[in-house]
Amino acid sequence: MCGIFGLYNHSGFNNKLIENSLNNISHRGPDNSALWHDEKKKIILGHNRLSIIDLSEKASQPMFDPSTNLVIVYNGELYNYKELRTQLSKNYKFYTSSDTEVLIKAYDYWNENCLNYLNGMFAFSIYDINKNKIFAARDKSGQKPFFYASLNGNFIFSSELKSILPLVNKNDINVEINSLNCLLDFGYIPNSNCIYKNFRKLPASHFLEFDLNEKNIKVKRYWAPKISTQKLTSSFNDSKKEFSKIFNESVKRHTLSDVPIGVLLSGGIDSSLVTAFASKHLNNLKTFTVIFPNQNIFNEQKYARIVSKHFSTDHT
Repeated sequence: MCGIFGLYNHSGFNNKLIENSLNNISHRGPDNSALWHDEKKKIILGHNRLSIIDLSEKASQPMFDPSTNLVIVYNGELYNYKELRTQLSKNYKFYTSSDTEVLIKAYDYWNENCLNYLNGMFAFSIYDINKNKIFAARDKSGQKPFFYASLNGNFIFSSELKSILPLVNKNDINVEINSLNCLLDFGYIPNSNCIYKNFRKLPASHFLEFDLNEKNIKVKRYWAPKISTQKLTSSFNDSKKEFSKIFNESVKRHTLSDVPIGVLLSGGIDSSLVTAFASKHLNNLKTFTVIFPNQNIFNEQKYARIVSKHFSTDHT
C-alpha cells in the first residue's frame, strides 16, 4: 500500500504542517516520501511510496507528466497495466515501466472513461493543470481508502483521516452521532459517511471532481454490478471449470510484482485456494501464518502447515 495526500487552500499553506501530515501516514509507504506543489495555484500533493512495480526513482510520486500537464498520486496496482500500455503506446511515449505512468496516460486519453478500462485496486488523484481541476477515483470494491473534506472553498484528501485533521480548523471537527452509532453497532461506518461531520469517504466505484475555479465538487458512480434474473443453464461441472479458469487468471494477475510476494495462509478455504493457485505461478512461494500466544481458539498453525506442506511453500 501507499499513502496519498492532497490539499487545495486558497489562503496558502504551512509547509511544516504539510510535512507533518504526510508523516502521519508514513507507515503506508516506507520507500520514499515526496511533495509536489504549485504555490501560485495553492495546491500541493504528497505521496508515501511502497514500491511494487518499477522500483526506480523515475517511477516515484507525485509523478508529473510534462507531455500531458498532469500530476498524479496513486495507491494501488493495475493488474492489466501491460495490456493498457501496449494499447496506449500508439499515442504516447513511456519513460518508466510503472503502472502509475500507464494510469496518468490512460486518464489523458480517455478522461473519466479510463475507469472502465482499469482492472485493479486503487485510490488515486490527478491534478489537471490545464483545466485547473482535481480528479479522483476509487476502485470498484473500495479496497483502497480515500477520505476527503471540502470546507470553506478548500479541498483536502488523504488515505487516512489522521493526515487531514491537523490541517483543519478544530471547530470543524465534530463527531457525527449516526456514524458513531453505526461503528458501535456494526463495527464499521457504511457508505460515504465518516466518524466526523463534514468529512467523507469516496464510495467504492465512484469518482469525484473538484473545480479549483468554481470551488465546487461533483461525485459520481462509474460502475455497478450487473444483476441478472436469468437462470443458469450450465452444469455444475462446467461452472466449476469456468470458476477455476477465472480464479486462476485473477491470482496470476495478482502475482505481477518486482518485489517478493507472499500469501497470508490460515489454512481455511479462501487462503488455501489462493495458495494452491499462486503456487502454480510462483516458485518457492512464501506463506505466513499469524499465531496468537495462549489463544488456542485462534491458532490456525496446524491447518496452515498441512496446506503449506502439500504445496511445498516456504512457510513462516
